[in-house]
Amino acid sequence: MNDVLDQGLPLHPLQVQRETVRDWRQIGIGIMGLADMLIKLGLQYDTNEAQRFCDELGFVMANEVIYASAELASKFGTYPMYNEKVLESEFIKNNTTDLTYEFVKKHGLRNSQLLTIAPFK
Repeated sequence: MNDVLDQGLPLHPLQVQRETVRDWRQIGIGIMGLADMLIKLGLQYDTNEAQRFCDELGFVMANEVIYASAELASKFGTYPMYNEKVLESEFIKNNTTDLTYEFVKKHGLRNSQLLTIAPFK
């Protein structure tokens, strides 16, 4: 997804679009087949058990994409608009392990937005 930003950058028709993509490097990793997965796991959609499972899954997904973005930042640099206030974000604080948080603290992030997932309810 990160590479798609670079490849598609010149294709945006407006200069403001090209600048926004360059400066913020937003990607939207999502999830498909959640309902089917719940069925296969025997979890009824919209139950407390399914919601707990989805919370755990969401944490793992968020932590992994945050870590991956920090890995990219360690190689290619952060997105231009990055600043350390990102570390104060409730999203970052609540969706990373200590290891990932420290890795982001050291390297920053390559992408300003990482996930695009429709609401559960």
